[in-house]
Amino acid sequence: NQSVTVHFTCADSGSGIANCPTDVTYTADGITPSTSGTATDNAGNTASASFGAVQIDKTAPTITASATTADNNPYTAGTWTNQSVTVHFTCADSGSGIASCPVDVTYTTDGTYTASGTATDNAGNTAGTTFAVNIDKTAPAVTVSSPTPLYVPTITGTVSDPAPSSGS
Repeated sequence: NQSVTVHFTCADSGSGIANCPTDVTYTADGITPSTSGTATDNAGNTASASFGAVQIDKTAPTITASATTADNNPYTAGTWTNQSVTVHFTCADSGSGIASCPVDVTYTTDGTYTASGTATDNAGNTAGTTFAVNIDKTAPAVTVSSPTPLYVPTITGTVSDPAPSSGS
């Protein structure tokens, strides 16, 4: 995840070095085929050496989070649900490839949570993301509060029921 300099070291115990290849520095993301250099001594003899390929990846991977509820419906970050939620991370890297991507995280109990994950590519670059989850599986409490106090009316009084009259 950084620039690479290929350095050639030349030595000749006879006539001495006439020409030694200069350093070659690679800075851009991508794969560079092998780098070659040829040394020449003062007698005209040559020797070559090569190194590579050079692969540079300075670009962080990508990571996204998505979630589903227990009934496999999509869950929107930060909203309330009365079900368990599973957060899934998806990672990608077009350079050196993904070295690690977080495993799914499942939340099952009431609370507010923040799922966080970090993706790492094979060059050591990282990227992170978070995803908010809110779960409330507890039913609300409801009581009757009016009228106060609660009562059952009592009716008092007398009833008059005259006896039926006997026929004439």
